Formats: sequence, structure tokens, C-alpha cells
Amino acid sequence: MPTYYFEHWYFQAANLALLLGAERIVLLGFDNQVSANGALHFFGAHQDGSGAGNFSIYAQAWSSVSPLHYDREIWNATPGSALPGVPRRSLEDLL
Repeated sequence: MPTYYFEHWYFQAANLALLLGAERIVLLGFDNQVSANGALHFFGAHQDGSGAGNFSIYAQAWSSVSPLHYDREIWNATPGSALPGVPRRSLEDLL
């Protein structure tokens, strides 16, 4: 199984889960967009100025981890998500 590198924790967590044998990964809270008030994160801006929110790069990273590539299930159960490349289903359907 190939490994992928990307700088964000959520991508690395999913990659680690796949490498450790997870059969299903469900993404929650992956809205991948700026909120109506311009915030990038639910907690506000990073104090050090990091975390710029380059959503197009995040989308490229997730597109490289195709569920068919791993023969595992990766689902995006985030309502209203703008993250492409990961099939969507409701959390209720996945439980």
C-alpha cells in the first residue's frame, strides 16, 4: 500500500488509519470552506498566523487518496462540505 505525505493532521490521521488496517474512515467536520463571517477555523485565527486555509491544496491531497485505490471505505459525512474527491454519505447512513 502506498503512503502519502501532506502537512495537515487530518490527512495524516486518515493515512495512518489506512496503514494500520482501518476498513472504513468517516470524515466529520471537513467543510473545506471559509465561513460566512470569513473565519477559517471554528476557534478563530491561529495566533501565530499559520493555518491560512489553502482549500484547493487540501482538495488535491484528498483526491490522491481515492477509496478505490485502497479498496477501503472513505466517506465524507460533513453536511454542506465543499471537499471534493471523497464520496459523501450521511452519518446516519454510515452508522
